Amino acid sequence: MPARADALLGKIDPNTANAASLQRLPGIGPVLAGAIVQFRSELAPGGFVTADSLADVKGIGPATVNRIRSLLVINPQQARRE
Repeated sequence: MPARADALLGKIDPNTANAASLQRLPGIGPVLAGAIVQFRSELAPGGFVTADSLADVKGIGPATVNRIRSLLVINPQQARRE
């Protein structure tokens, strides 16, 4: 699905979203949004490859991943470096 269509559906790509956009996800506040952006910048090229890989971010566990999974779209090839 093209990125524009994802945006129209309200889905968020953790590989390209800024901290403000990430905060629209339930359970993700400023601290976790910042942690996602920081962790993403340290990943190998490609960024997050699955929603489950967000659980590698300190403070995000499987319950949070399951809660936000349907709101995410993952496009690893578009990973943004901050």
